[in-house]
Amino acid sequence: MKYVEAPERWEGSRGYDFTESVFLAGSITGARNWQAEMVGMLSVPLNERRELVVMNPRRANFDINVPGVAREQIAWEHHHLRKADAILFWFEENTLSPITLFELGVWSERSQQLKGGVPWSAGTARPTCELFVGVHPNFARRFDVVEQLALSRPDITVMDSSEGLADLAALVLAWVNRE
Repeated sequence: MKYVEAPERWEGSRGYDFTESVFLAGSITGARNWQAEMVGMLSVPLNERRELVVMNPRRANFDINVPGVAREQIAWEHHHLRKADAILFWFEENTLSPITLFELGVWSERSQQLKGGVPWSAGTARPTCELFVGVHPNFARRFDVVEQLALSRPDITVMDSSEGLADLAALVLAWVNRE
């Protein structure tokens, strides 16, 4: 597994049929470091012909008071979301996660358009983008996430049990190891 943490830049693996990349989108402010848990769950032996790149927007050191750091972070996420083969969304309890909700709305539409063969822009988007979505059972907007996706993307199963993170990791690993 290759691990990319903001602000490290990754340019993608286009042309490598057996490399998959996943962006860890989700709650950060006020949330436990669920990303570290997910990285641990994804750090397992894969099919020998597969490689996984995990992109983590949560920085080890992030000081919002440093001029320009917020703009740099937003640009980093914008770039890497478009490089990813898959986006894993996790909504943690005790957070509101408005930016993550926004990103889920954007990417649930864009990934559907991409899968349907309709390009959404002339940008750097890949021809497909898998989505994996999990919601902690105590996330305040859990019902909204589940219901909105049931209407707009019934093909996506929202993992919303107490084992949601582990369930998401299992889905990602099955996707990476597919034949």
